[in-house]
Amino acid sequence: MAQANTKSFSLRINAENGELACMKELGVFDPLSLKLLALTAADEVTIQLLKVNIIIKSKSNI
Repeated sequence: MAQANTKSFSLRINAENGELACMKELGVFDPLSLKLLALTAADEVTIQLLKVNIIIKSKSNI
């Protein structure tokens, strides 16, 4: 909501103090490739957990 009010798309929560801050001013840049890598890794972990869950359920039905 704060981003829409200020029309600044670089506002994020500063992990050091928990307050909103402009990441451009702090020199923090988060490349898109890094975000895509993190999402891909999370997706792969989720798929593996679901596969393990299916294996456990199928073995308990035997």
